[in-house]
Amino acid sequence: MKYFIFYLMIHILVMLVFIIITILFSERNRKRKTKHGFMFFAPVFFAVLTIAYAIVFTLPVLMDIKNVSSGKYQSYSGYVEEIGQTKMCVVIDGTKYKINPMAPMPEIGEYVKIKYAGSSKMIMEMEAAQDTTFELVE
Repeated sequence: MKYFIFYLMIHILVMLVFIIITILFSERNRKRKTKHGFMFFAPVFFAVLTIAYAIVFTLPVLMDIKNVSSGKYQSYSGYVEEIGQTKMCVVIDGTKYKINPMAPMPEIGEYVKIKYAGSSKMIMEMEAAQDTTFELVE
């Protein structure tokens, strides 16, 4: 839960920085202090960057606040295929999930059961599980 809040605050902070940069470049244009022609489009570039960043990173985490605060997670069981180099993501059965890098990491090929926040796909709980597939013996 603490990592979720930290993750949310970092993304909001980055968005605020983009918004401030957009406002600063816009004010330079308004006061006609822009010296290079391509810098005239800097506010548009940073506004588009801010919107894209919000859609990809910030909004999914904001949509999960209700689920995380109430403890209602989605669950899934599968095999770990890959662990990110920075240990901030885990690929389970082809789907990438975010994980606290300080949490115990599973081994590649291990069968795990996870509980994750729906929109942001951030793992809140993870434990080793037994594979329940049965083979028919003739």
